[in-house]
Amino acid sequence: MGVMEEILEQLKQLNEKIDNLPAAVGGGETVLIDGKAALDAKELADYLGVSAQVIREQSRQGRIPFVEVASKRVYPVAIINQWLAEESSKNYIREKELDTSDIFKLTG
Repeated sequence: MGVMEEILEQLKQLNEKIDNLPAAVGGGETVLIDGKAALDAKELADYLGVSAQVIREQSRQGRIPFVEVASKRVYPVAIINQWLAEESSKNYIREKELDTSDIFKLTG
């Protein structure tokens, strides 16, 4: 097998792996993680790398978006990913503003 054929085969395998990954973000399509459109507190905790207790407390405080279904809180994957993007953008902007004000303090 020549170099080009090997590259094409590797690209094909990589595309297959990508196609089989759980969706993390969506562009108008159904967004799934492990085949689910919504997660419970433990699954969301695993996804975010925090404890389920943190998820429950942050939800009670209104800091994490959720939906109640039959008195159980579930976290729609698409909304969680959107919320993560928005929150990280806010933090990025806030940090940039702090960096700028620190520069002015040092130079002013």
